[in-house]
Amino acid sequence: NFDIAVELFEKCLSINQESDAAHYALSDLYQALGKTESSISHAETAYKLDESNRWYILRLADLYYSTGNYHKSAEFFEMAIEEEKNIDIKFQYAESLIHSNNYKRAIEMLDEIEVEMGKSPNLSLTKHDLYKELGDDEAAQKELQSLIDDNPSNVENKLVIADYFLRTNQDAAAEKILIETLEQNPNTGEAYI
Repeated sequence: NFDIAVELFEKCLSINQESDAAHYALSDLYQALGKTESSISHAETAYKLDESNRWYILRLADLYYSTGNYHKSAEFFEMAIEEEKNIDIKFQYAESLIHSNNYKRAIEMLDEIEVEMGKSPNLSLTKHDLYKELGDDEAAQKELQSLIDDNPSNVENKLVIADYFLRTNQDAAAEKILIETLEQNPNTGEAYI
């Protein structure tokens, strides 16, 4: 029972207010109970008592993200990356940066992810959109073109880009890629659609 667990950990804090572990446990319990403010408060206290604990850092990053405080979320995900080079944390950091409109740093993080994972249509499309947000149409176009240039025989990448162009009402660009795809491989049924 969560309520009984909360009572017990609150009792622990009445004995030792400096117990970072008790604050962290209460943060976890309050999050499970949907009491986000209390969860954040205890997570912040746990972190202040032990700033080196990566679990406290990640808890705060996740809590701030879930409440839409993307600037704080990005700050804590960045700290977590310094502690642990985890690709999932890098993705979460990039998402926080995007939501906080820090597009330039988000692109840098996506580039780092790409170095580790290799080129992917989703990363390229995201970077393309971020370059567009920054008003750098040339870099945006180069990003999509690089997806094709890096692997010209990859029909799937071309179809993903063509689909993106169709969804963003860039019919001429989509048509150009689809025609090139059909010239390269006439048996590509998706290109006919």
